[in-house]
Amino acid sequence: MKVAVSLKEPKKYGQLDSHFGRCSYFAMVEISDGKIGRIEFVENLASKQAGSAGVLAAKSVIEKGVEAVITGELGPKAAEVLKQFNIPVYTASGSLPDMLAAFIAGKLKRIQ
Repeated sequence: MKVAVSLKEPKKYGQLDSHFGRCSYFAMVEISDGKIGRIEFVENLASKQAGSAGVLAAKSVIEKGVEAVITGELGPKAAEVLKQFNIPVYTASGSLPDMLAAFIAGKLKRIQ
């Protein structure tokens, strides 16, 4: 499974950026059998757009093949794009390792 996490900085212990469409980076994390595999940091180019950043960010993570998103919050248009592709969105806070551990343990709240 590939998960996108919105981050403030491209670091292994980076902190969550609570704004999905305007986050600086995404960590693209591969999870298999409850273990964290490869992590790729991708700059969120949509954050530099004047408008529709959330929709553009959603499309970019979909193109990367993600199956779930972890963020603080996202707008209704971005949520609709992810919903169309059956990609669940979870809310979290803290560092990347903490969020991933909570995700693997099934402790993150899903955003409806």
